[in-house]
This record gives sequence, structure tokens and C-alpha cells, in this order.
Amino acid sequence: MILNFGKCRIDFTQSVSRAIPANASWTQITEPREGTAKLTTNEGSDLEAKIEGGEILDSLPGKGSYTFEWEVFVKKGAAAPFNDNDGVVSGEWALRVIPVEDTTCPSIQIDCCVIKASQDYTVNDAWRIKYTAKCLKPAAGNTIKRIGMGAATPTATAVGATPVDE
Repeated sequence: MILNFGKCRIDFTQSVSRAIPANASWTQITEPREGTAKLTTNEGSDLEAKIEGGEILDSLPGKGSYTFEWEVFVKKGAAAPFNDNDGVVSGEWALRVIPVEDTTCPSIQIDCCVIKASQDYTVNDAWRIKYTAKCLKPAAGNTIKRIGMGAATPTATAVGATPVDE
């Protein structure tokens, strides 16, 4: 495989000073709901200098922002990945999105984000928690980082499910 589509695993740890600590202990969410793991880029606002007639004389592109969202099922006997207080997950978090079929494919890393949780239930889809992570500017580098380029991504401890065979 050369692309990171398909089944994924989401790892998380606390972010400290908008960075991932060197001794970070990662926890994994092995069973996000199918089709819900999604990274979205929100285009930044451009600063434009317009001249008479509406033509653009010069433009300064604004940086984009990012959100990452996914859903998990509320399962009997399984802990939720995050504790929330009416939808607010306290603290700052780091996330990794890792392809399960081939962990050597590129993975996504977010060094710092804040997370909201919303609960949803239907008789057809069961009880679910939707997590939305608003990505924050990290201490260093880009907000969204590519990792795992050719080397297997490190393992993490599972929460809410049986660990994936590595």
C-alpha cells in the first residue's frame, strides 16, 4: 500500500506547552466509527489591496486552520477516550492518525489541539460520541505534521477496545 486510506487508529497524549513531551505515553483509540475520521482545512482570509474597478493590486494569503473529527461508539464496559464536562474536554492534547493496514504509510500528527465532545443517539446508529479537535499552533513547526514516512509508527496503549495487532 502507498496511501493511508482505510481503517485508522487514533493515538492521543497530553500536549505540554503546545508540544509533545519526549517521554509521552500515547493511548490509542482502535475503533473509530467507520467513515468519521476527517481532517478539514479551513482556508485563511486573504488581505487584499483593491484598486478602482475591483481589481486586486496585491494580496497576502492568510494561513489556514484545521479541525480533526471522529466518532466512537459508547460500548458496554468500555471507557470513553476522554472525560468531558457537558462537551468540554479539559486540557490541550496531541493526536496521531495512523493507518492500520500499513503503519509505514504517512500518518498525521497534531502537536496541540483542544477537544469538544458531543453525544448523539439513534436507534439505527446507536449511542455515539463525536469528538472535534480544533488544532492550535504548536511550539514548533506546522500545525499538521506528516510522520511515519517509511518507518512503523510507535505503538500505544488501547482504550475502549481490544488493541489492534501490530
